[in-house]
Amino acid sequence: MTMATSSTEAVIEQQPPEAVYVRMESRRSGLTTSEAAGRLDRFGPNTITKAKRVPLVHRLTSHFTHLMAILLWVGGGVGFAAGLAELGIAIWLVNVINGIFSFWQEFRAEKATEALRRLLPVQARVLRDGAAALIPADQLVPGDLLLLEEGDLISADGRVVEHSELRVNQSTLTGEANPVRKAADPVGAPGGPVWPQILRVCMNFSISYALLCMPSGTCCGAT
Repeated sequence: MTMATSSTEAVIEQQPPEAVYVRMESRRSGLTTSEAAGRLDRFGPNTITKAKRVPLVHRLTSHFTHLMAILLWVGGGVGFAAGLAELGIAIWLVNVINGIFSFWQEFRAEKATEALRRLLPVQARVLRDGAAALIPADQLVPGDLLLLEEGDLISADGRVVEHSELRVNQSTLTGEANPVRKAADPVGAPGGPVWPQILRVCMNFSISYALLCMPSGTCCGAT
């Protein structure tokens, strides 16, 4: 699997594996140590950026003070002023319920992101200088060739470039009960997949079955 940057994602699934190596400025033997070091300096570590925490009280009140919420507060006040107390109460209740629901959804999303960060693998197997190497997962860079096998957690988003009977467990993000088959043939090729997602593996997915895999940053996958 090869690690890919966002600027390449739109077309990388439409290219054969050899073209993917060229586009990612990589090769079947993987990056050299010096190339990887240069890309690490350029792109930074392979980590989920932790946003600065905003106090819960401020986050809660923000859902009642944005423009639409203010318009609803005013609308409810107009209802009261016009002698339509029931309408005013209804509008304010809608505003309160909507604000609480939005805050709860945001809170749950934040907790899910934190849980995902805790589940991320600490190490990854890659091809470096033509040999398999075990490196810290946060040192994966675009163009790295990840080597995956059954039971592995995937350390970065990637495009599959070589595999044998690859199945990936995507339930942590999609909720799918059964492992999903992956492919290396480009989208649109005769006998190839129709959907680009079939060529992709994502961070924190796990390998349910694979004989050989590489990264888009493994089965053989390119990251």
